[in-house]
Amino acid sequence: MNVKIDHAPKGDRLLVRFPHNELDTYKARAIPDRTWNKTLQAWTCRPTLKNIQYLHDAWSRAIWSEAAQKRANEIYNIAEQREAVLKARKNGAVDTAVLEGVPFQKPPMAHQKTALVLGRNQRSFAYFMDQGTGKTKTLIDDACHNWRENRIDAVLLFTLNSVKTNWVIFDSMKDHPEDKDALEDHMPPDVPYIKGLWVSQATGRVKQEWERFTRKVHEESSDRQNMVWLVANIESLRVDRAFDYFEQFIMNFDSRVMIVIDESTLIGTPGSKQTKAALKLRKHCAMARILSGTPVLKSPMKAYTQMGFLDENILGHSSYYSFRNRYAVMGGYQGRQILNYVHLDELQERMQSASYRVLKSECLELPPQIFQKRRVDMLPAQLKAYREMQEEFITENEEAGVVEASIVLTQMLRLQQITGGYLPRIDDVSGKTTGIVPLVRPDTNPKYVEALRILEECGDQRAIIWCRFTHEIDDLHELLVASSISAEKFYGAMSDEEKLSVRKRFARDNSLRVIVGNPMAGGLGIDEFKHASVVIYLSNTFDTEKRKQSEDRTHRIGSQMHKQITYYDIVVPNTVDMKILAVMRGDAKVSARVMADQWQEWI
Repeated sequence: MNVKIDHAPKGDRLLVRFPHNELDTYKARAIPDRTWNKTLQAWTCRPTLKNIQYLHDAWSRAIWSEAAQKRANEIYNIAEQREAVLKARKNGAVDTAVLEGVPFQKPPMAHQKTALVLGRNQRSFAYFMDQGTGKTKTLIDDACHNWRENRIDAVLLFTLNSVKTNWVIFDSMKDHPEDKDALEDHMPPDVPYIKGLWVSQATGRVKQEWERFTRKVHEESSDRQNMVWLVANIESLRVDRAFDYFEQFIMNFDSRVMIVIDESTLIGTPGSKQTKAALKLRKHCAMARILSGTPVLKSPMKAYTQMGFLDENILGHSSYYSFRNRYAVMGGYQGRQILNYVHLDELQERMQSASYRVLKSECLELPPQIFQKRRVDMLPAQLKAYREMQEEFITENEEAGVVEASIVLTQMLRLQQITGGYLPRIDDVSGKTTGIVPLVRPDTNPKYVEALRILEECGDQRAIIWCRFTHEIDDLHELLVASSISAEKFYGAMSDEEKLSVRKRFARDNSLRVIVGNPMAGGLGIDEFKHASVVIYLSNTFDTEKRKQSEDRTHRIGSQMHKQITYYDIVVPNTVDMKILAVMRGDAKVSARVMADQWQEWI
């Protein structure tokens, strides 16, 4: 038969060669993921589990080169490890006794031990742990284990810009000696380390610290004395200069790097520059981890790139379209709309083979969450504008001009702005938004008045107020200060140093009573907001994930300091406010089915 299978390291491809004949050509064309390489005169395919199994079945007597057999054995071994993880999870048989004697700075809790045992020896693994259950510590302990085992020299971790200072803080960025980052809190005593923080426009002392870090990285790449941590904001992957640096960082350590995506839904969109860059870096790294408490909250389709970042063998699909065709029913205009989801039990099992899932309710005794809706009525000016926009997709204001909404999403946005007491100012010539026009005075705005009333009812309890729009943050903050309530703003336009200062002050200064912020900036990965026992939603985005994660800022390890945590949605009845909440509730139900969560009505 003379069928020979070899491995080409460049591009990581299996090569299938044989003398031309009709039968073997027919078999080759049936390889699940194959191409014909004219230069090499061979059929090629990626060394995925599906492809390797097919090659063994189709040509049971083929001659495999040593390199090809070694690569196939690696894939089979990884698959066996995943099967063992799945079996252990189903049976609840995870032996955490193997962690006895392992040095930790802080002892892990029972669920963290389980997560660590399941994940630490895997080349690719996902910690799908609810917000506030301690996945940061678990990841640090995992990485340190692999450094001790001589599998990695460094960790390259990406997260949101507002969250990166949770992981690493340069000394020059600290306002107070007690300020600590996650590495200072959790790195075990036996692992020496150096740490760096990517700052796109570093100046002064921060720039000096970055330059010291880069010099140390160069030294460590040739003399393995310290574990190296580099933390960067995920958005930097869109910048060519930053991407080139990260790629060179990996090469400096001969690819002995663990790449980590914290809040992995940040790479949940196939085709985005951010996602493509992350996938490209992953190919160079020895190990990979993703962290998220809500990996598929908005759609099961979000699983594709997250799990594919780890290893495409987990889900068994080499393209997004084959994955979508398996798990979604398409229809609507030109068949591009997802009408329903199917085979979700199968998807759930595939994800569980390379992940650990834990809910707060399963492992923590946290205070109860109380959800309330506070209903307010619009004032006449709002009501007039709302009815016009709702019925005619247009309203007119003396200051704002003619405000139109030509598509449904824009209409919903405009209606939400009206319930909040505002209209955008529209330029007569360009038609572009040039500012905001209040429909009512801030001190009479029904939502603002209700927020102040809630704070008064709650006495001296500390609070977080989430607002979708920056003008809401500015105006409400001004009202709070005028009412002699100590408050700080927290939103995206602030610098890293300013955000860090507000967070750390809220953690140590009880006199700072209220944070008024945007969920996009403060809803992810921030631990200090757990000092609040009251959460007020002045307005919501259309993003279910951001809503859930913003709730978890106050309901996490350490929240036991409160008897209960109360969440207030300030809404106008029979308006878009209620529709937004209903849509988010539906998203949560689908996510619960994929993640095997017991769905709770959290809105």
